[in-house]
Amino acid sequence: MSNTIYGSLAVIYYDDEDGRQFLVVKNKKTGNYTLVGGACEEGEDFVKSLQREITEELGLSNGVTDIVELPIVHKFVFNQKKTERTDQKGEYHLFSIEFEQKHEEFNHNEIDRVLWLPFSIVVETLTFPDQVEVFREAREFME
Repeated sequence: MSNTIYGSLAVIYYDDEDGRQFLVVKNKKTGNYTLVGGACEEGEDFVKSLQREITEELGLSNGVTDIVELPIVHKFVFNQKKTERTDQKGEYHLFSIEFEQKHEEFNHNEIDRVLWLPFSIVVETLTFPDQVEVFREAREFME
C-alpha cells in the first residue's frame, strides 16, 4: 500500500468585464483557504473524485462536466492542520473548470466561505505557498 494520498484540485473561474475571477474556499474544519478538491476515494479516478468534491464542498449536484485536465501534479506533504494525514505525501492532479458566469448560490457543507477573486488576490489569500505555486503554473495553461 502506498503512503501517498492521490487526489484532484480545481481551478474554477469565470470571465467578466473586470477580467478573470477565480474561486477560493475556506474550509470549516481547518480554516485553510484553498482551491476546491480533495483525496480520491477507493475506486475513483481523478475526475470522479473532483466531481464528488465539488458536490461536497459547493453543493453543485447537477454534475460539472466541462473539466479540463492540466499537465500539472501538485506534490506536497500534509501539514498538522489535517491531523489524520500529517506528514503523509499528497499528489493531486490539477484541472480547470470554466463557469459561464459568476455562480453565487452554493450549498456548502464543508466550506465556511466561498470567494471569487482576481489572480493577484488569490495568490495573497491561499493558505499554502505550494498551492500558490501550482495555481500560478495552472494559469499559464489557461490563457
